[in-house]
Amino acid sequence: MTKRLSISLPDDVAALIESERNVSAYVAEAIRLKNARELTRRALAAIGMDLDHVSRADTDVWRTRLAMPLPAGSWSAVDGAGQQA
Repeated sequence: MTKRLSISLPDDVAALIESERNVSAYVAEAIRLKNARELTRRALAAIGMDLDHVSRADTDVWRTRLAMPLPAGSWSAVDGAGQQA
């Protein structure tokens, strides 16, 4: 299901998407990505991470690490609190 919306964008932002074939899909993906970042920030804050002092380099390192598949059997060596068993 979809919902039709009418939005106004600043000229510089509109210029970025004018050449997109499917502006609706582009905007939907941008909103989903922003929402995913916010959910991640909330989850990290909930476990005590101080997000006000995380550099872009730190973020890039963790993005790379989290994108890697876990080694086989790695979960069996960690207890429910995230500590080595």
